[in-house]
Amino acid sequence: MIAALIALASAGPVRCDPEAAASLLTEARIAEDRAPVSHPELVPGLALASPNTAPDLSALLTELCTGDSPDLSLVVSDVWREGDWSAHTFLLTRAEAVGCSLHTRTAALTVGVREDGIRYALRDARERTASTPMVGCDDLPEWTEEKIVGGAQTPERLVLVTEHKGDDIVGTRVLARRALPDGWTDQVILEPAPPRLLDPQADGPRVMMTETGERWIVETHERTTGADGCRPIQGQRLWHPTADGWVEASGGEALGMLASRGLWRYAGEDGWIAVVAQDDEEDEALVAARARRLGRRNRHDLTLLKSSAFPELNPGFSIAVLGPFGTEEEAKASLKRYRGGGRRYVKRAWTAVDGCAED
Repeated sequence: MIAALIALASAGPVRCDPEAAASLLTEARIAEDRAPVSHPELVPGLALASPNTAPDLSALLTELCTGDSPDLSLVVSDVWREGDWSAHTFLLTRAEAVGCSLHTRTAALTVGVREDGIRYALRDARERTASTPMVGCDDLPEWTEEKIVGGAQTPERLVLVTEHKGDDIVGTRVLARRALPDGWTDQVILEPAPPRLLDPQADGPRVMMTETGERWIVETHERTTGADGCRPIQGQRLWHPTADGWVEASGGEALGMLASRGLWRYAGEDGWIAVVAQDDEEDEALVAARARRLGRRNRHDLTLLKSSAFPELNPGFSIAVLGPFGTEEEAKASLKRYRGGGRRYVKRAWTAVDGCAED
């Protein structure tokens, strides 16, 4: 692991001194917004010199850079470019011998390059440590691995983190990673990670990232095994990105959100709908107008769907519905309480994927 870090590290020595980093940038006639690409080794020093650096990053950089000639390396990690901004991550590692092992501390620095300036921050507030025993040392090695399990080539990524000690995994978590104009951010959404994410044959839910449109993270298709064989467990929850981070939705709310985008394959239960109004697909505006009138009358908004998005509905219609619901009984009860509408009926829109099916 140490060899890999050295191989990927930036070519020049890491510069922590703010004045020296700024001076080198001036001498090279390089704008600060180009430094993450052309001179990444200057990023720690530039961050300490900048007024746009998060306080927790400044404190950690000062700590990692303290001492006479600290053994520092910098690795270029995630990069995303979008229009007039870009987001970069650098892994700054300090190594030192402790007893008979080489210990490392790694901080993930993120840089957001925008038209109105540059922002420096920590991608993840949780510092990562590792320990590599030297020859003849009885200490157990310790390290952290991460694996992108969804959205590898997108600005939203699903990341599995595993912490190791010797032959054992001692900690796991699932991160939602996202590139923004201020840089990359990590948010822990599950800790520990579901066993099935580490081993496809294990119990528990699948955790997936949707692949079209705005990307959501979905926990679904849960199962449990025992003496009586495999049993699927109904339900789902999802996380969707907002300006304030990834927000969780579960149960019926999550089911409705998935249905609104035709993402029924990610649902962990069947989808039953109560149709209150419908018309030909090209007459969606008429259906929307009826739905607004009915919504005002009942003080309960309807959901507009395309029937072609669901496998158990006849294609070619725009429909205004209550639901979806996980059972036929819930859909029928909801329709009884709702006043008005044209042709009214309850129908299953999809059958959930079997959580006991092989991955």
